[in-house]
Amino acid sequence: MSIRFSSHSTVALSDLSYRLDSYDVLSLDDTHARVRVTQTTTKVSGPAFKNNRVTMTDDLVKQDGKWLISTSTPEKVDYLD
Repeated sequence: MSIRFSSHSTVALSDLSYRLDSYDVLSLDDTHARVRVTQTTTKVSGPAFKNNRVTMTDDLVKQDGKWLISTSTPEKVDYLD
């Protein structure tokens, strides 16, 4: 799965592509989940950016029927350039 979006931070000047490489559900209940994710982020256009693959643990909370990331903790970053 690939996702492209812009944010309101310093990367807003960049067009980045995010690819979900893998995920593993570590824990899950009705309102909370913890997931280990590996994703690849590459620059499509914009200023200098280091393409990378990151493994992180995301803590999610269910609000109004939607899962939202509450915290994201990087575990490993590999730069691809």
